[in-house]
Amino acid sequence: MGLSTDALVITKPGSGFALEKIQLEEIEKDEVLVEMYASGICHTDLIVEHGFLPVGGFPIVVGHEGSGIVKGVGSSVTNVAPGDGVLLSFTSCGTCRACKSHHTAYCETFHAVNFGSQRPDKTPRAANEQGRVEMGFFGQSSFARDSVVCAASCVKVDRLTEDEMRLLAPLGCGLMTGAGTVDNIFAATAPGSIAVFGMGGVGFGAIFAAKSRGLSPIIAVDIDDSRLALALELGATHTIIGKQEKDVVGAIRALSNGGVNYSVETTANNTVKLQAINSVYKLGKVGIVGTTGTDKVEVEVDTMIKSGASIIGVAMGDAYTSEYLPKLVEEYRAGRFPLDKLTKHYKPEEIDTAVKEMISGQTIKPIIVWR
Repeated sequence: MGLSTDALVITKPGSGFALEKIQLEEIEKDEVLVEMYASGICHTDLIVEHGFLPVGGFPIVVGHEGSGIVKGVGSSVTNVAPGDGVLLSFTSCGTCRACKSHHTAYCETFHAVNFGSQRPDKTPRAANEQGRVEMGFFGQSSFARDSVVCAASCVKVDRLTEDEMRLLAPLGCGLMTGAGTVDNIFAATAPGSIAVFGMGGVGFGAIFAAKSRGLSPIIAVDIDDSRLALALELGATHTIIGKQEKDVVGAIRALSNGGVNYSVETTANNTVKLQAINSVYKLGKVGIVGTTGTDKVEVEVDTMIKSGASIIGVAMGDAYTSEYLPKLVEEYRAGRFPLDKLTKHYKPEEIDTAVKEMISGQTIKPIIVWR
């Protein structure tokens, strides 16, 4: 056994998060010991707790938006060294066609290595008094004060301060997905217009990137007045209250001279998906980010042919994290990615409050601070 540390453990589906002591195993050759500073809370973590997302087993430590300091590295690790400040994101195999072409979010083993939460040889990374604890969710399991992390999940960021680690931890998932949809999937250019459906972390990431690229109008669509007001403050030029506007598509087309060039759908709602598809102008691009895992949407082929629109499924913003996360940090430092306007810090003991305020919409991006 290696280090004794604290972690938020899900004992079984529906059990909630329990702060308890765990023992970490020694790191293997392709792993990194990270002293965690913070971890954003994502809805995906809650889906695991509810038992709706298959993982490697229970009990389990989740968390996949971490940040921290490297304390040790395995013998084959070359991308980080002890003392490096890192942001954490998803892991990948590094050897399949997608990975070799720097599209690691589409790794052939993505679901197995990120949701499986296990080493390839199935040996444990951690244990508590009752026995084995699964650790390795998205390669990191950052809901822990210290964690055994896959090297591929670690992104070194130069001059990363302690305050930045406590604030920027959430960059590794939702915010990166939204921004990456605009930057990487669309490669959006001005002049151009965009509609973003759903003002959560993904939606705000898309808003930030759209503003940085000079798009206009930037139309935010949501059912929450307070989130739309914040969207206007942080980059949107127009807002539409989805629960009040009877013709969302018509309203978007009226604001954008017949339709937007780009639309981003983050809600996993089928009605909203169709709104996103029908809101784009000729040859527009639609990024579908939100899914329940079983949802489907029907689009008339004739409509697609006449519009020439591209409907694109988006995983993790197609981010090549070793290059893209440092770019987002520089966007933040330049004042173009105001993540601090979305976040609230919580102690590990306050996990239940953090989850409650996230679900209610009171907090857009809660962050657990370990140090």
